Amino acid sequence: MTIEDAEDRGQADVYLYPMVDEDSLRQELAEALEQADFRTVGKVSAKLVAYQANREKMEASAKQEALASVTEKVKAAIEKAIRPIVDSEAMADADGVWFAWDFGEQLSAVTVIKSDPKKARQASHSRAGGKRFQVSTEELLSRYGGEPMPNSSLTYDEAYAEAKGDGNKRYQVRQQLLKHHGLLR
Repeated sequence: MTIEDAEDRGQADVYLYPMVDEDSLRQELAEALEQADFRTVGKVSAKLVAYQANREKMEASAKQEALASVTEKVKAAIEKAIRPIVDSEAMADADGVWFAWDFGEQLSAVTVIKSDPKKARQASHSRAGGKRFQVSTEELLSRYGGEPMPNSSLTYDEAYAEAKGDGNKRYQVRQQLLKHHGLLR
């Protein structure tokens, strides 16, 4: 497979330098350093770093693949061992079991969990219902809608209707109405 084929498949990093090995790159780097050809040193260094990163990525991928089958075996063994306990009356009120075993510290932990149902939200006892002012925009428009807005040739009704679909403009009209009503300065 060529690098172009690998790029088409999204696997270019795996086939980045298929014909090059680390020793030849190190030798090329040593020769470039010996000749004080720092442009080549930079290029070869970049190739060497990419080669090493690619090798490490492939090694990590191989380890993950190897652990995948072991993971399933461990999971099956744990489930088989605790199934009788989970199915017993003692665990009737439990919602789950967490199991952890850190091999480095030789610590294991088991936690039996019971999740609490979410509490129902309580209604707010404020009269405003989340609003800052008790008066609605419609009430203010019914009271002052025919009056001209300050610094405008439009009435409050006309300005509010013109601002339809633009929340910012409608907010500005409401603010002017609240000032006119005496709730804002």
